[in-house]
Amino acid sequence: MSIRWKLFRVANYFLLLSFLVFAIIMTVANFKKAFPEELQWIYFAMLTMSIIIMVNSIFNIVFLTKYYPAKSIERNTKSAHSIIMICYILSLLFLLVICIVGLVEEIKDRSEDDIGILMVIFFIINLLAGIYVLVNQFILVRLIKKNYKKSLLILIDNLGES
Repeated sequence: MSIRWKLFRVANYFLLLSFLVFAIIMTVANFKKAFPEELQWIYFAMLTMSIIIMVNSIFNIVFLTKYYPAKSIERNTKSAHSIIMICYILSLLFLLVICIVGLVEEIKDRSEDDIGILMVIFFIINLLAGIYVLVNQFILVRLIKKNYKKSLLILIDNLGES
C-alpha cells in the first residue's frame, strides 16, 4: 500500500477517534445541562455531524481493507457510500461554518478563557483532515473501479490465450 493510502487510513482513524471523543464530551455536557433549552439544536446538529463523520471514516477504512486495490464493490455498498458522502460534504460545510463563527467570536471577544480558541484549533485541524479525506475518497472509489476493470480485462485476456 502506498504512502498516500497509509496517510488516508491514518486521517480516517484520526477523524473517527477525535469525533468519537468530541461526541462523548458533548453528550456528557448535555446530560449535565451545559446546553440551555434554546441551544439544544446546536447540540443535536453537532452530534449528528460527528456521527456522519465517524460513519464516513468507517466506510473509508472498510473500503481500504476490503476492496482496495481491485475488488468489486456491491451495489448496496456503493449506494450507502454515496449517501454518506453527500452527508459528509454537508458536515464539512457545517464544520467550516463553525470554524468561521468560532474565529470571529474569538477575535471579537478575546477573554482569558482559552477553551474557545482551543476548540477553534480542534475544528480547523479536523476540517483540514476532513478535506484531505474527502478528496482522497473520491480518488479511492475511482481507483478501485479502474483496478477492478483492469483485473477483469487481464483475466479475460488470459482465458483467451488458454
